[in-house]
Amino acid sequence: MGISITFTNYSTTAWTRSISGSETDAVLQNLTKSPGPVLQANAGVEAIAADQSALSFIATGAIDLYCCWYDPASGQRFGVQLWYPVQVFGIGKAPYWYVMSDRGKGIGDPADWQNSGDDPSYPFEWSTVAGFKIRASPTAGHTSLDIEVVVESA
Repeated sequence: MGISITFTNYSTTAWTRSISGSETDAVLQNLTKSPGPVLQANAGVEAIAADQSALSFIATGAIDLYCCWYDPASGQRFGVQLWYPVQVFGIGKAPYWYVMSDRGKGIGDPADWQNSGDDPSYPFEWSTVAGFKIRASPTAGHTSLDIEVVVESA
């Protein structure tokens, strides 16, 4: 079991990390990657990821990961939140995810998360981040969810 959000930036803009974090159980889950402070321009890559420990063979889940990026020049933010609910013996809801974007708020302001769609395996494209083409492509399973986010100049 693993969950991750990977951001790849092919645009000419360096994005500053806004809010990011995780909620995991110290015994059952491990945060395996944390994003750096800047998503560099021209093929920069940052990620946040977690997985289950070997002790969690009965119950999994209750993991929350999120990361938002801020463009200082335009005052725009976008981000992804990934939620893995508790599953016991593989029974329970599959992981799902949310998206956000805004403009004119502070870099550390709370995010207004919106559902990414009807099915966690559907891709999502931000239409509200001016000057950029941002697309999230998930790989979803009942016990895993990996989201690849690609940022390009529009």
